[in-house]
Amino acid sequence: MLLKEEFTFFKASMWLLKILLAAGFCYAALVIWPILLLLVGYHTGPRAHTPFPEAHQRAINTFVASEGFGIGRLGKRPDFWQEFSIVFENTSYRTAKIRLIGLTPEKGDRYFDSSYPPKKETLLKAEHRPLTSEESEAVTQLREGKPWTKFLVKPPPKNEYDATLRVIA
Repeated sequence: MLLKEEFTFFKASMWLLKILLAAGFCYAALVIWPILLLLVGYHTGPRAHTPFPEAHQRAINTFVASEGFGIGRLGKRPDFWQEFSIVFENTSYRTAKIRLIGLTPEKGDRYFDSSYPPKKETLLKAEHRPLTSEESEAVTQLREGKPWTKFLVKPPPKNEYDATLRVIA
């Protein structure tokens, strides 16, 4: 009888040890692994004060030239878009979200005002709105060869800023 109780205690101890080891591995995966990625430079974190042409090219590489389509592409490679602030015309601006403008003859000009760019599979059905007059004028200027255009827009609700600078490139 005594031998059976010791075996149960030993078995319970081994299960407890296994659970603690699994918890330790989870901790290492969630906390230590990202720190190691930062140390080796694979994931550099958000960039600050990036010149606009460089940030724009990085956005094109991320949102147009990368494989796949959607939020899953973000943060995977250090050469992808991860800008905290951008220097535009000698002034540093905190970045908001990149928005997608659809310019196709069959669907017309439309603005995808969602939290993230729509996925490729759902692009034709994604929620969108028509372009405003300022956005339409900006698209016209881009089609005429201007590299980018800017204008002030009303900030979103609960924003501490008076106005937001929107750049369409």
